[in-house]
Amino acid sequence: MANAIKNAYKPLFDTYPDAHRKDKEALRNFFASKTGHSERTLEKIILTFKALCNLADFENEDESATPVNDATELVNSASQSRSLDRLATGFAININIQLQLPETNDEEVYDKLFRSLKRNLLSS
Repeated sequence: MANAIKNAYKPLFDTYPDAHRKDKEALRNFFASKTGHSERTLEKIILTFKALCNLADFENEDESATPVNDATELVNSASQSRSLDRLATGFAININIQLQLPETNDEEVYDKLFRSLKRNLLSS
């Protein structure tokens, strides 16, 4: 997992080889200079990075491990982590889609809308 994080956050670890130990201020300065995001977004980026680091064992990482190339492999690596039980304690992703529909008596408008939602959101 540590190798996966180092690969996913390569520019950060190039700047700070011990990035997993850096405080919020150092991380905020790095991410702010690289992204230009708002303070609220920077806070989320930092929290995500810290949460991932808490799942990894940077002290006993395997230097010969194959680098992780994408988010799917990062998640798979996390599933093998020594802290897997933390993942099972309630992380969830919720998506809330809100639509403002025009007032109409024509049911076909709504039928088309819901068919489109099904086709675009539920297809794989």
